[in-house]
Amino acid sequence: MKPRLLDLFSGAGGAAAGYHRAGFEVVGVDIDPKPNYPYEFRQADAIQVLRTGWVNEHLPVVGFFDAIHASPPCQDHSATKTLAEGHGTGWMLAETLELLRGFPLPWVVENVADSPLPHQGDLFGSNGLTLCGCMFPELRGLLYEDRVFETSFPVPQPDHALHRWSQTKMGRPPKPGECMQLTGHFSDVAEGRRRMQAPWMNRDELAQAIPPAFTEWIGTFLFEHLTSEAAA
Repeated sequence: MKPRLLDLFSGAGGAAAGYHRAGFEVVGVDIDPKPNYPYEFRQADAIQVLRTGWVNEHLPVVGFFDAIHASPPCQDHSATKTLAEGHGTGWMLAETLELLRGFPLPWVVENVADSPLPHQGDLFGSNGLTLCGCMFPELRGLLYEDRVFETSFPVPQPDHALHRWSQTKMGRPPKPGECMQLTGHFSDVAEGRRRMQAPWMNRDELAQAIPPAFTEWIGTFLFEHLTSEAAA
């Protein structure tokens, strides 16, 4: 049976798709309805799930799931926070980390590059790394989308190559050889879906998503971690 991963603050499922590729069965949780989420979904408050240890009265976290991923709202930490909605949610990142550090399951937390997550090294016995589109052949020259992650298990940090491709200016289609900027009301949704590898998402969902390649990388090492723990 595939290991089960709980995808908190799931959005439309960019992170979930990567874990699915890595061999996980994924269940998403978000406070808002997510009709485009491509896997099993439960509408719930992710912070309350962590506080209580239950997704709902019939679904416990410990005992049903093998690992947790969380992507708390990032608007307060974003470089474009003056343009973004959702201010006042920055506290969720700190509380999510505090609650997860008390869970007996391996976990991953993701946020934007300007967030206070560690970009590398060690913090509270966990690991920090940065992932960017330029690290993955299928995204190279298409997207940058830098994100930082903290994990409770080791994940190798890929080399962060120079950003050799220019970035498309917001509001116009990408020119040949440009990385597309999926923020705000970008112009070409079909091209954004292709580059993000998320054909099920709408414009707003793409602007909040991470490429599945990022969590496929992390999920591969999470799968190995769970396998080695089971064998110990």
